[in-house]
Amino acid sequence: MEEKLLELEKRDSMSSEGKKSIYALDHYWLSSATPERDGDVRQKELMGQIRDMLKEYSMTTTNVNDEGQLISVYRSCTHPASHHPGIEGSRPL
Repeated sequence: MEEKLLELEKRDSMSSEGKKSIYALDHYWLSSATPERDGDVRQKELMGQIRDMLKEYSMTTTNVNDEGQLISVYRSCTHPASHHPGIEGSRPL
């Protein structure tokens, strides 16, 4: 995804279409991109996918189980199994 984003940033920075040439410099123009103003909005769509993936990753903790295998555990601040030191009723995962 990162390579594709760099490719789109390079292409869009040389574009005279809409506000594409300043997407990498100003998040406002990227986040407000529309097909009507800017033609394709692939960079905006890819950034949305990356944002969603990072959000998902930030909700996952990677641990090693007793057999030495990597495991991922979903964590949520509102999940009853979440461990929050100092908060009554929380417990380690």
